[in-house]
Amino acid sequence: MLKFFRNITNLPDSLGYLLAVLAWALWVPDILQTPTNINLYFSIALCLINGFLFVHTCQKGGFVQTFSPLPLFVFFLWFGTFKQWHTDIYIHIAVLVWLIITRLVQDSFRSERAMKPVFITSLLLSVCSLFMPQTILLIPIVWIGIIERRAWQGRVVLATLLAIATIAICFSIAFYFNLIDIYTFAEISSGQWFSDSMLLIVLLSITLLFAVIALPSYMKENTNQRFLILWATITFVSTMLLGTYHLDLFPTVLCLALLASVALQTYCFTSVKSVLTGILFLLQVPLATTVWYFL
Repeated sequence: MLKFFRNITNLPDSLGYLLAVLAWALWVPDILQTPTNINLYFSIALCLINGFLFVHTCQKGGFVQTFSPLPLFVFFLWFGTFKQWHTDIYIHIAVLVWLIITRLVQDSFRSERAMKPVFITSLLLSVCSLFMPQTILLIPIVWIGIIERRAWQGRVVLATLLAIATIAICFSIAFYFNLIDIYTFAEISSGQWFSDSMLLIVLLSITLLFAVIALPSYMKENTNQRFLILWATITFVSTMLLGTYHLDLFPTVLCLALLASVALQTYCFTSVKSVLTGILFLLQVPLATTVWYFL
């Protein structure tokens, strides 16, 4: 019996893909109720792109050795759980941007040209800050990632400031010549608030549990795996603190916290073989379904 729980996550690829497809059942009620909602189909497309990019990130980070459907299943399951996000394309764009940032920082290991990924990531966050100014506070997470990848240089700060200045100048010029309407940004930045506090409690509980499981094996892993574990943990803590301090940002930064949670779950399911992780894997569907039903 114990051996069964330890090996439950060693799924055949065919079963893993089947579970990933079945996870989309959480989207079916919205598709049936609002079949003409264009935002719903944009969200589905973005969620698919994000899912495969997430698997690629896990593969690059050493969580899985080959392309595996298990991270795909966990990603689709949890991002389908929150019905409010099924028609909110900005949530999925935020996840896409953060996955791109993660990949850029991932590839900077001991690079003498760390300025390039830092400039691009700072540029992306600066653009996001036009819609939500507080997102500029996420730039230090990029710096921590660069330090962990052993690519820190004095010019990293200069690249960050240059990216921020570039977006600020472009925005100022466009606004001066009436090429953009500042009120458009204000409308986009308004997110949907989750009224049920159970959402936060469930997310915190899941992530803390998986972080505790991952911690003992953290130093045993290779450089890429350690980076992704540290990156996911810092992302989760930072975004939750930012969302708690700026409640108007909570719906948006929560998606990044969930992304970090899914990454930690994926690591535990694929790399930490134990009875506890096996039981937690079996509880994934009932727990996600319960959150979906009550929210």
